[in-house]
Amino acid sequence: MKLAGILPIVCLTTFFALSAGADWEATVTSTSSKGEFPKFTGKFFSKRDHFRLDTETPMDMSIFVQSDSKKVYAGIHSFKVKLSSKADRFAGQLPACLSKDFDACVKELKLKKTGTEKIAAHECEIFEGAPKISGMKKIRLWHWKGEAEPIFAQSILTKKNGAEVRTVFSGIEKKTHPDSFYEMPKGYKDAGSIEDFFGDLEGKSP
Repeated sequence: MKLAGILPIVCLTTFFALSAGADWEATVTSTSSKGEFPKFTGKFFSKRDHFRLDTETPMDMSIFVQSDSKKVYAGIHSFKVKLSSKADRFAGQLPACLSKDFDACVKELKLKKTGTEKIAAHECEIFEGAPKISGMKKIRLWHWKGEAEPIFAQSILTKKNGAEVRTVFSGIEKKTHPDSFYEMPKGYKDAGSIEDFFGDLEGKSP
C-alpha cells in the first residue's frame, strides 16, 4: 500500500477546491498513462468552498478540504482515525486551483479557450495552458459551457516526464448535503500525518 496510491486522491481534492455557489457531486475516475498510481474511482462532492472525496482506494476513506485551508484531512473509516497533510505537499502532482471562481482559476493557471466539445450530452468549453507548476508541462480541461459553477467533465494533465493524468467526472448532478457531511466525523482520533500513517502500513517508518 504505497503513498503514491493516495497522492491522486488528495490532489484531486486540491485541484477542484474552487469556491462554488451550489452543491454538486459526481463519480470521479483518475488514471496515469505511465502507471504512476493505480487507477481509482471515487465520489466527489462540492458545497460552496467545502469539498469531500470518498474512495475505497487504498482503503475506505474520505478526504476533506476547504478552499481557504492549507491542509488536507483524511478520515480512515475502518480505523476511525483522522490524518492531515499540508496541501502544498502534493504540488506538482496536479495543479492546486484555490481561486474563488472559474474565471479567476483560468487567469491564475494562464489557460486559454481552445474549442468546444460535447461530453455526456453537455457542451463543454476546452481550456489549455502551460502554467509554471513544478513537474507540469500542460493542462487541458473541459468545463461545462454556460455554468457559473466550476464543473468539469474531464481534465488531462501532461507532466514533464511524459505521463498523462486523465481525470473524468461522470454522473454529475446537483444535490444538497448538510454542512456536517463535509466535516470529519465525530469521535475520530488524531493519527498524525497521511504520509506517516501509510508509511507505517508499509513497514517503512523508523
